[in-house]
Order: sequence, then C-alpha cells, then structure tokens
Amino acid sequence: TLIANSPSPDRNLEFNMASFRWELGIRQGLLWSDLARANLLEAFLVYRGRYDDYLEGRVFWGTDPALRPAILSEHAQWKADFLGTDGEGIFGTSLLFGMSVNTVSQEQHTLTQDGVYAEASLEFSPYFTAVPGASDFCRLNLSTKFFQTLLALPLRAGSNRLSIYLADYFSADWSDAKKSMPLYVMQSFGGTEPRFGLAESVRGFEAFSWDTQLKTVNNLELRINGPGFLSNKIVPGFIVYYDLGYGTRFWGDPSGKKGSWLSSAGTGLYVSLWDVEYLRIYVHFPLIGDRLDGELYVLDLNFGLHF
Repeated sequence: TLIANSPSPDRNLEFNMASFRWELGIRQGLLWSDLARANLLEAFLVYRGRYDDYLEGRVFWGTDPALRPAILSEHAQWKADFLGTDGEGIFGTSLLFGMSVNTVSQEQHTLTQDGVYAEASLEFSPYFTAVPGASDFCRLNLSTKFFQTLLALPLRAGSNRLSIYLADYFSADWSDAKKSMPLYVMQSFGGTEPRFGLAESVRGFEAFSWDTQLKTVNNLELRINGPGFLSNKIVPGFIVYYDLGYGTRFWGDPSGKKGSWLSSAGTGLYVSLWDVEYLRIYVHFPLIGDRLDGELYVLDLNFGLHF
C-alpha cells in the first residue's frame, strides 16, 4: 500500500504492486564458537537493490459509488503532498555493513535455545537523480535476540516430551535523509534480516499503519514445546507473548508530533515443521494504542519462519 499516516477515507483504496528485490554480500567470521557451531564474532557487507512499481489504484469493491470521487481526489492530493520519493515506485540501491555476536545454541532433543545474538549495522543509499524514487537515506540499527531454557524433558528416543523457554527480541532503528526518504525504510526495521515496521512488529495492529523515523520494539515470549513426533520433525507448541514498541513521527513530518507507544499481549498455538517453518494461530489483544478498525482483539493465522 502507498497509504501511511493518511486520512481515513484512503482506507477505501487498494493497490497492486510489482516488486523485485535482490542482495549480494559477504559474512566474514572473526571468531568461532564451538557451542553455537557458528561464528561467535562476524563482520558483514551487503549490497541491496529493489525495484517497486505501484500499479493503478482502485477503490475497494463495495464502496459507496457516491464516495468514490472524493476518495480518489483526496488520494491524489495526498500523493501530491507526499514527502517521500517512492510514491510512484522506486529503483533503490543501498550498502549495509556491520558486526554481529552470536552465542545461541539449540538443544536438538527438546528444541530449546540458549544464548544471545546481537548485531549493529549501518545502511546507506547514495543519491542518483537519474533513477525513479531517488533517495539518500542512512539507517542505524541495533537488534538482539535472547533465549533461556526454563524446563527441558526429553524422551529416551531423543524426541521432546515437554520443554519451556523464554525468547526475547529487541530492535532499535533510526533513519534520516538530506533530500528524500523512501517510505519502505520508515515501514521497516533494518539489519541483516529486515522486519516489518512498528505496527506489525507489535502484533495485533495493522501492517503499514505506523511509519516512523525512529522506532524501537521488544517482543517477549514464553514458548512451550509439546511432545515431538517423527523424531521431532513435527512439534506442537503453545505461546504467550507481550510486545512493546515506541515510534516517533515519519521523516519530513512538519507537524512536530511527539512519539508514542504501542503494546499488545496475546497467546497462540503453533506447529514446528522440521524445525524450520512454523504454522501459527494467534489471538492478539492491543493494550496501548488503537487499531484502525477499532477491534479489541484479532485472530491471526500465518505460516513462515520464527525468530
């Protein structure tokens, strides 16, 4: 979506977008950890590129025909006033470099994790006037992950019987630009594994609804792994979480708006598949801040990787 911090009528617009992203880089180990079986200290340098082409927008199906001209007119004015450069698409290129420390290890029988992963990075994009969506942003990011086993009961056969552990993720992300800032930078956390921005990182809020120049988030989870099947290839689990985030205004916002907080709590069920991918269903409860639709809770079913 192109919409961010926009008046409510623009929620009746939808868009199609063609997006291509690529990256090429190197991660160089400086120290090795036998416990984690990974680099204890690592330096990285990554080139990133992306091409986004926003296709013609249209009013949501079912919108009152009498409201359509006003909605389209308001959106046209919003685009005219948009402070970023990628309102009509972008060809972006950037360099990311930084260092990471990793002491995380996983117990193969109980699927619990222990240790800390932390990385600090700087990403910058040079300004090229000849490309669409030209920008000159820089982004600083600090991200950490922490894991601590509380209970681990393996079966003799090597599968899990019951295990409980804490997982915590923290990220602080700041971006700035001299001439212009792409919207996607304000809608995401940077680093080697970019994440959705504040409204989606604090679970239970609508994605792309909170674009910020400075954002921080902390996700605290209690994970309970149940009995493993097929030698732990399939493991069901239960999760309880609390999320807290803080965000400031978006880049170039003349309103002088101060920062504010978002928080949510929730619970869910998940299935670990071959210890790589997860099928999860959550119930989210926003605690600080309001959803755009005003709902007091939301169900969320998703499939993908887990931190």
